[in-house]
Amino acid sequence: PGLEGTIISDVETRNFFKGKKTVFTLGVKRIQAPWGWQERTGKILVQIFRETTLRYGEFITIEGKLHKPFEFTSGSRFSYRDYLKRKEILWILSVKKNGPVKIISTQAGNPITATALKTRKRLKKILTTHLSPQAAGIMNALLLGERYDISKSLKDIFVQTGTAHILAISGFNVGIIAWLLFLFLKIVFPHRKGQYYLTILLLIFYAFLTGGQAPVIRATIMSCVFLFSFLLERETDPINSWALAAFLILGINPYNLFDVGFQLSFLSVLFILLFYSPIIQWC
Repeated sequence: PGLEGTIISDVETRNFFKGKKTVFTLGVKRIQAPWGWQERTGKILVQIFRETTLRYGEFITIEGKLHKPFEFTSGSRFSYRDYLKRKEILWILSVKKNGPVKIISTQAGNPITATALKTRKRLKKILTTHLSPQAAGIMNALLLGERYDISKSLKDIFVQTGTAHILAISGFNVGIIAWLLFLFLKIVFPHRKGQYYLTILLLIFYAFLTGGQAPVIRATIMSCVFLFSFLLERETDPINSWALAAFLILGINPYNLFDVGFQLSFLSVLFILLFYSPIIQWC
């Protein structure tokens, strides 16, 4: 069928057998039925089996084959269909190499997200230009949350050594970024409250830069609450910050409640907040 909608995610070009494929999420506005165009809303994962010049925020018309996400392995505990469902994606549109794609208008997306994605591509280009392919792949994963450039052999080494979790962007990364930002602003910007405000704004921008992943959003919210406590000259409550982060993330997408990464991330932080001080005192 034919679809009309806005590209609402970063447009990624991935290796596919001996060729390339373009992958992005489409925010659907209309779908073409046998009796004409019908208004529809929702998210669809689009796979075009060629390299394209499409960008975030473009309003497009596209034609392809619409199907449910495949369950690749019946015996695996991982469900690709449930993984996409947690992202509110229920359908995949596959477009052939010669499938029609028409750009109707540009700049239909969120300007903050568009700026963040442009910055992300520039940073990725800088890393790729000045580092070896292996090092650039690792840095892209650590800083930008993008792991597609890491070779399979290198991934296998991290898995075998039990350090694969290092490649996943987490709250630890946000903590380092927040500390570096605040340290830099403290040197170049004399106004103390301005340092806190700018750090908060830059952390929010970094959350957009990394694609709004749950661990990053959680750590960003907790960091912002912590920094706001200094602005208001009030002592922050870590448990309240943790609860506020969970409430906001689930408010944006309730399916995150069933995401293992979300569950482990928040439970681990909760146990640290509850038992760190008693364990330190006991030791």
